[in-house]
Amino acid sequence: MARRCVLVLLCLVAVLVVVQSQEDQSCARLDLVFIVDSSGSICKREDVFKNADGHNTCNNWEFVKNFLGTIVSEMTIGVNNVRVAMIMFGNKGYPLWEFLEYTSEDELHDAIDALRWRDEKTNTSGALEEAYNMFSVSKGDRASTTNVAIVITDGVSTVD
Repeated sequence: MARRCVLVLLCLVAVLVVVQSQEDQSCARLDLVFIVDSSGSICKREDVFKNADGHNTCNNWEFVKNFLGTIVSEMTIGVNNVRVAMIMFGNKGYPLWEFLEYTSEDELHDAIDALRWRDEKTNTSGALEEAYNMFSVSKGDRASTTNVAIVITDGVSTVD
């Protein structure tokens, strides 16, 4: 139960960011990094099943992906609007895409749908370091734009 409470709390924080971006047009230009926990503790062993592609998943992992899709749907995605980068973490932080790789909402939804649960340890510090590195001009970050990172995790780091 505690794991789901932490996840829901972090989700509520992310929703507040989305709501503010709609009300305050200065947030229409945003460089956003999702930092998503894909460790083994996201899914209970008894809840794991194979998805249509034959990959292991669980309801919690599908919930996380749906939540990410909801956030993306509420923003204006584009080169001159909101740019989104993605880091997943398990044994380490895995940068999956930089800010300019996907420049439309449809592309981002496809990329989010393709995310696979890793079932590894939880290296939160490794993910945060990758996020810090992601906010650079060479990765598509804009110097004059607000940077936001949203961490979605069950809150239990097992590395560092």
